[in-house]
Amino acid sequence: MATANAIVRSILDGTYKDVHSVLLYQHGRLVMEEYFYGYNVDRPHQLRSATKSVVSALAGIAIDHGALTGVDERVLPHMSYKSYANPDPRKATMTLGNFLSMSSGLDCNDHTSDSPGRETVLDDTPDWVKATLDLPMIHDPGTEGMYCSGGVAVVGRMTENAVHMSLPDYAQKNLFGPLGIARAAWTWNYNLTNADKEYSQIHLRPRDMLKLGILFSQDGRWQGRQVISSTWVKTSTAEHSHVENVSYGYFWWRPWLNVETPTGSQHVNVVAAQGNGGQKIYLVPQYDLVAVFTGGAYNVDGTPPNSIMAKIILPAAVADSAGKESQSRP
Repeated sequence: MATANAIVRSILDGTYKDVHSVLLYQHGRLVMEEYFYGYNVDRPHQLRSATKSVVSALAGIAIDHGALTGVDERVLPHMSYKSYANPDPRKATMTLGNFLSMSSGLDCNDHTSDSPGRETVLDDTPDWVKATLDLPMIHDPGTEGMYCSGGVAVVGRMTENAVHMSLPDYAQKNLFGPLGIARAAWTWNYNLTNADKEYSQIHLRPRDMLKLGILFSQDGRWQGRQVISSTWVKTSTAEHSHVENVSYGYFWWRPWLNVETPTGSQHVNVVAAQGNGGQKIYLVPQYDLVAVFTGGAYNVDGTPPNSIMAKIILPAAVADSAGKESQSRP
């Protein structure tokens, strides 16, 4: 309760601005759920790039179902394009895993102003998948991580072609439906063209974001059903590259947060789905914690959820864990 009160006060007094929701789930129960700025339990929220982690989950389910053979499967045979610009023999070797780990080797970097594959350029093209695969190669696949949103379109289309369903329909049947998320509770415009003003992002309710986090924290199981294989959960959240000097899995980030404790600073490792503006699903296995945030702090560095986690939530988790450990000693 003290932790929840501290979070609410810090948002209401403006210490942390533009936070729309905070949900904390620890030791098997929901311990905090608060909404701000008119947001509420029933209102879906845009996920921005946290959508990438959902696409990863769907690719994993396609592998679980045998529609894709695995992360070493090559991408181009799953596409219908007859040719590609900037021909390079290395394009034929690009795998699903290369794109999931942001290491395709293509000149695609959202955070470099001169990259021809940056998001602001690709968004204006009539076919995001083709535009991405047309890019020149600048690295061998699997050798260099670069933040490339175009690669998510490639993974999504590869999955669609393998399962012979649209990605939103596949999601409802195999991921959202099993989690008890009704089709009317979310939206996902998945055009992958310049007609898509929503940039193919999902709008989900924060409680449903939390369900995804709990699913991954439970090795892919939900209410006794194995929705995603534990193998994929472990594989997709393990390190496969470094993107912007941060450990990176398969469309999941693996940062650490610096937590000040009475005994000094402590690095706490987390796994996170992250989207611009403060859309976050944090998995903190060390403290049996899942945290969800939504927000509107778009295009700013150091969005509020990281600070709230490092300065309020995790210090309390560290202290609680230390207290239980000391009580258990003889």
